[in-house]
Amino acid sequence: MWTTDFLANQYFYYMLLIGGMALLPRARFTANRALALSAEEAEKIQPNAAQRVCVFIPGLCVFACIGMFRYALGAIVLLLFYIVIYVALIMLFKAGSSR
Repeated sequence: MWTTDFLANQYFYYMLLIGGMALLPRARFTANRALALSAEEAEKIQPNAAQRVCVFIPGLCVFACIGMFRYALGAIVLLLFYIVIYVALIMLFKAGSSR
């Protein structure tokens, strides 16, 4: 449970990739809201269906890592990876914006 056996499991890497890719739409939404010039303009920006659904996929991957594979340490690694990737994507989208 608290071992590094998850590094030898190919499904751990699939969950890493799927959850990381699911963060793309939500990070784009967060960056757009952060770039809004006023609070009123930020309130007008609402998430679409993909952005709403994609916010749950990384959490499902973390719970699947615990529930299906019994990798508690793997779930912590996934969670930390998702947080770092989410912040990095937001910064990337903000830097790449023309505003």
